[in-house]
Amino acid sequence: MERRLGLVIAGADPTGLALAKELLQCEDFSFVAYAGPEKATTLVSDVGIPRFSTRDLESALALPEADVVLVAEDLAHRAATLRRALQAEKHAICLFPPELVPEVCYEVTLAVEDARRMCVCLAPIVLHPGVQTLLRQLRAWPRDSLRHVALAYALNDADPLATSPVEALYQCCSFLLACSGSVAEVHALADYASGTLALPCTVSGRYQRGGLFQLLLTASERPAFSVEVATGAGQVTLQAPSFAAQPASLTTRTRTETFSVQYPATATPQVLAVAIAEQFRALRQVPQESQDDRGASASEKSKTTGRTAPGDIPHQFVGADWEHVIRSVELGEAILRSAQRKKAIALYEEDWDERAAFKSRMTVAGCLTLLACLALLFMGALLPALWYGIPLLLAVYLVLQLLHLVVPERKLARGQQRSATEPQEASRRLREPL
Repeated sequence: MERRLGLVIAGADPTGLALAKELLQCEDFSFVAYAGPEKATTLVSDVGIPRFSTRDLESALALPEADVVLVAEDLAHRAATLRRALQAEKHAICLFPPELVPEVCYEVTLAVEDARRMCVCLAPIVLHPGVQTLLRQLRAWPRDSLRHVALAYALNDADPLATSPVEALYQCCSFLLACSGSVAEVHALADYASGTLALPCTVSGRYQRGGLFQLLLTASERPAFSVEVATGAGQVTLQAPSFAAQPASLTTRTRTETFSVQYPATATPQVLAVAIAEQFRALRQVPQESQDDRGASASEKSKTTGRTAPGDIPHQFVGADWEHVIRSVELGEAILRSAQRKKAIALYEEDWDERAAFKSRMTVAGCLTLLACLALLFMGALLPALWYGIPLLLAVYLVLQLLHLVVPERKLARGQQRSATEPQEASRRLREPL
């Protein structure tokens, strides 16, 4: 039997409140409570929230009918509210990006796995219907044929749903990663200080598989959004006078044909609401008691109730998984560092190997043990009784080197396994060499 998910709105960000309005108009969510500042009373009424109730976040999370928390805080308080919602074992919907540093995303990943809950954080640019078609077209062409990606985004402060330049930059990072999935080097030309990014901002770089990209963020009286992607198989261009607010045109050119597709105007909150509803639709098939059953394993729940574990909800949208959010934040942080340091930053991707990491830690511990043996050897000249500790330390050293053969490799829970349809590069982390 389907049931509506109780929605708690935390914060008063205009984009978040507009998103809440769209979510409450669909059949998947029902309003439970609003936890935000008193001064937002008029704003909440304007966007059409059915009921208004000012509660502190803790009181709202304690309501038994609360299932999902929409984190609509500003960027400074977004991560703390998201963390608290997951600690209360609630599903979370968070505005993009959740934070400007990837460490918060890593922490959220652990919280989601521990609480067995979903955390959805979607970038509006990637979810635009025209962008989704463009990304699917790129995946249909040879993966190594990408030559150039050019993205221009003109921001307008008069837009009531306009984001800050930093948030717009992170959304563009989500798109750039969705095009190829791995970045080798970035270089930003912009003034960035004290968390404020001055426009214009120019970002250039290259992908790991080859191909260049360029991003231009500007401030303009007329907002505009354009993308041009050139590959060896063809060229795709997306033009939108105003991102998601006016009709967009997608043109595809190949060696044999040229065709265009027109996309009607769709407001950003509507695009987000459709994607979020798809992500949470599977949860409506299961009673709340089944969601709170912590005794059974995730795989057993999937077999008995038909519900997949958090992280295994099917993604109908390119770039809608949490791993993509993490890597987008990592790339955005690297771009801000480049703007601050006034130099290019080389990036590399590192495959996480648990066994190799364990062996490296044991190797470090073994080296420290040998150093302790040498210290006892020299100190034994003054106090011979210390020499009896050398055989014990050598035995510890041998145990440390053989421990990886005894300790079994940790098996990933179902919620941690990656879908077979995801690219293998999703298991890599974007890092800056020291």
